[in-house]
Amino acid sequence: MRDRAGLLYLYVGSEDVGVPSLNLTLPVAEPIIENKARLEAAGWQVDVIDGYDHMNLTLDAWVPSVLDFLEGKSW
Repeated sequence: MRDRAGLLYLYVGSEDVGVPSLNLTLPVAEPIIENKARLEAAGWQVDVIDGYDHMNLTLDAWVPSVLDFLEGKSW
């Protein structure tokens, strides 16, 4: 996979555990954080955004890192 890893990017809020208000517990962030080094070794860029989950992730928290990642890349 490393030879095809030019556009592999993943971001996650460090506090993402599903939708507690709906009693939907899904450990979204935990396995990504636990496997971050493994993912990066396989060619992924992984950004963990501290203090956020997918329900409160603001644009200014993730857009700059996505734009930085995409800069200079082509399809």
